[in-house]
Amino acid sequence: MIKKTYPITLNYQFNATRERAKYTLDGEHYMNHGDFCEVLAKHCLGYEAKKDGNTRFDNGADIPELNASVKSIRCGLTDMKLGKDPEIWWNRFWTMADETQIVIWVCEHDGEVDLWFMSHEEFKEFCTEFAKWDGYCNKYRISTCSNKTNAWLEGRL
Repeated sequence: MIKKTYPITLNYQFNATRERAKYTLDGEHYMNHGDFCEVLAKHCLGYEAKKDGNTRFDNGADIPELNASVKSIRCGLTDMKLGKDPEIWWNRFWTMADETQIVIWVCEHDGEVDLWFMSHEEFKEFCTEFAKWDGYCNKYRISTCSNKTNAWLEGRL
């Protein structure tokens, strides 16, 4: 696992009055928090700051140049319909072919962003600890980027 911290230098706007997509780079096109974190990670790493177009994890990468998937707080592990039973869903997800080599966990705070680069094995450990079943959407979500999360990650550097 590798951690890199960057100052947030991306020029963006946050509009709290919007119901869902609250982030924009141009004042016209808005994105949700997960998409914003993907764009922020690309910007920090020197790639074009744009959304990839919702690439499924079994079909490609969010950052093709790094063969990386990007995840952040409140993310679902996938939007694929893998069943309504948490155990069956979990097993199906982890046995599916993933086209990426690494997962980048994005956590922004206090004008900075931490990018945690994890192998799939490390990400599975992370998900085992922090992903929770969302019975409404029938998928696992990671809904925290807290001191506990950061301490767990820091302990594995």
